[in-house]
This record gives sequence, structure tokens and C-alpha cells, in this order.
Amino acid sequence: ADDQSRTYGASNPPLTGTLTGVQNNDNLTVSFQTLADAGSPVGAYAITPVFSDPDNKLGNYNVLTNLGTLTIAPTPLTVAADSQSRPYGQTNPPLTVTYSGFVNGEDTNVLAGVPVLTTTAEVASPVGDYPIEITTGTLASTNYAFVFTNGVLSINPAVLLVRANDASRAYGATNPVFTASYSGFVNNEDTHVLTGTAHFETTAETNSPVGSYAIEVSGLIATNYSITFSNGVLSVTAAALTASADDQSRTYGASNPPLTGT
Repeated sequence: ADDQSRTYGASNPPLTGTLTGVQNNDNLTVSFQTLADAGSPVGAYAITPVFSDPDNKLGNYNVLTNLGTLTIAPTPLTVAADSQSRPYGQTNPPLTVTYSGFVNGEDTNVLAGVPVLTTTAEVASPVGDYPIEITTGTLASTNYAFVFTNGVLSINPAVLLVRANDASRAYGATNPVFTASYSGFVNNEDTHVLTGTAHFETTAETNSPVGSYAIEVSGLIATNYSITFSNGVLSVTAAALTASADDQSRTYGASNPPLTGT
């Protein structure tokens, strides 16, 4: 019988071999069998010849049987670190794995132990991609050979809201100095991590009538933040207008003097 091999969970290959020494065209043939089936665990299994002798000629021979060996090797099982993502400044999510390649309806219950997952990314790590490395750890299995695949932890920009502060002035006055408020900084950071200069725009001019005008802010960027700009409101209020009558005097019986004021 010829030696054969396959992986755990696969079907047996065709079992082959040779028959030599048949005389006188005797009707002797041979097939081959093994006890191993798809569910047999990793190991070595004998392949034995089985004779077909319809004419009862086998008694005329000294039969020398050479057994073959069917070797069942571990089947590859892919253990992949799942890719993950999180915002800048947050803690890493739980690192998990996905298994693919189980046979015979099996699952992780046939495994012992767990793999080890690590990444160099920390809370303060800047935006970017970081490998999630996977190693054997205590993971073990009789019938599977592990193939490890690393994953990627993507750190995305944190959301930073920059809002133009509301302001007000009287009609006819110049616009005040505009300012902004910030919310969303992480890692105890502040405006020092921003580049550029906050630029404010409004359509309100000195002679703009009483009303509300949008204050738009722009001009800032940051490596680790995705900046969302929000408008404020400039309220142009009525100017104070004072009318004052001038004091006057006259004698009794006289006509009133011209009445004036400012």
C-alpha cells in the first residue's frame, strides 16, 4: 500500500498500491482500506490491502503484505486579530480575534487557552494606524495548526467644536473683538495644539441696521482633531438717542420765548 497524507477533517485521498507476483493470469486483485475517517484526529493510520480472490487462487501464494501509512496532519486554523478604531485620546477598545478554518462542525470549544493581543497605541498616541499583534499565548490544539494574522488599530481625530461667541453692540458703533469657545479637548490639551489663527467674519458693518448677524469662525487646524466650526450671533441693538429741552424764562404777562432744545 502506498503511503498517503491529508489534513485533519479532509476526506481520505484515493488509496493506492501495487500487486506484484501474480502467476498464470490468476484473477487476483487488491484494494486498500484504512480505519481513518474525516473525524479521526491527527496521527498515523495503517493502510491495509484487501484481496479479491473470486477463483480461490490465493492459497497458491505466500503473501507478503506491506502496509502503508496514512498521516493526518493538523489542519490550518487562521487566528486573526480583529481590526479596531477609536478616537484620539480614548482608551483602546477590547482587542478580539476571529477564527476561520474549523472543520467537522467544530468551534472554539476544541481549543485550549487564549492568544495574546498587543498594540503600541496608548491614550496619548497621535492619529494613525497601529498594528495589533497576535501571538500564541496559551492557545493550543491537537488537530489544528495556527496561522496568525495581525490586525490594525486606527486612531481617528477627536471631534473639537469651535464656536464663535455671541456678541452685541449698538447701532452705529464698530464691531467688538470677536472670540471663540472650544469644547472637546482631550489629554489635558488646549489651544496650544492648534495651528493657524481663528478668523472671524460677519456681514454687519457700522451702518448695518438693528438686527442679528451671524459671526462665522474658521482658520484653525489640528493633527489630532477634526474641527467643527459653529457660528455665533452679533446682536446690533438700538443706539441711545436723548432729546433735551432747554430751560427758559419770561415775565408774567409776556409771550413765551422760543422753545429750544438738543
